[in-house]
Amino acid sequence: MTKPECKLVESEGNIYSLMGYAFNALKCAGFPHEAKEMIAKIRSEAKNSDYALQIIKNYVNVV
Repeated sequence: MTKPECKLVESEGNIYSLMGYAFNALKCAGFPHEAKEMIAKIRSEAKNSDYALQIIKNYVNVV
């Protein structure tokens, strides 16, 4: 999978808005399964916002 680019502006919102940006970037790039997988992984594994952001970066290229 070629990771889509996603502009994440941390000062713009909380981790939930960042998840939304990444989710939409994946869906728009034709990766709806990966988008759902990323959200599920964050919900089940992320103990804090930093770890959630690491998961997001595994799915999208942050620009």
